[in-house]
Amino acid sequence: MKHPQLLLTAALILVVVSGLTQGVVQRRWTNDEHLPEAALRLEDVPTTFGHWTSEELSLTETEVSTGRIAGYIRREYRHAQTHSTVGVLLMVGEAGPISLHPPTVCLAGQGFQMLRQPATTSVSLPDPRAEGSTCRVFWADFRSGQASDDLLTRLYWG
Repeated sequence: MKHPQLLLTAALILVVVSGLTQGVVQRRWTNDEHLPEAALRLEDVPTTFGHWTSEELSLTETEVSTGRIAGYIRREYRHAQTHSTVGVLLMVGEAGPISLHPPTVCLAGQGFQMLRQPATTSVSLPDPRAEGSTCRVFWADFRSGQASDDLLTRLYWG
């Protein structure tokens, strides 16, 4: 090799430029001005509807700071007649920290087993800017790893 210093300099420039590019794309050094407004919109999610009532739950301070979560709701909705429950976690924040891993990793870490590979489905969204807008979301079914628990958990995320 005639010019090892030239190769080392080129490699260093490549690492710095790729790091800066990733930081800009993920908005690492800027605040997204839309996050506070989006976090406030979470207050519009009803706590009761039909025969369903909810209990407010929370995330830990570590979860909020690690995910750089600007706002969230975490609730367990219970049907008054069937006693079925549905857990809801909606988070607003920077895309990078929140999406470091899919929620399937969290459930697996809590001892749940995924029954099949995730699939996708379309969900209609009430969007004031466009009638009939849809969103593609992933979903997967899980069972607790405990032998006595046959409860099915269906997880949706997007």
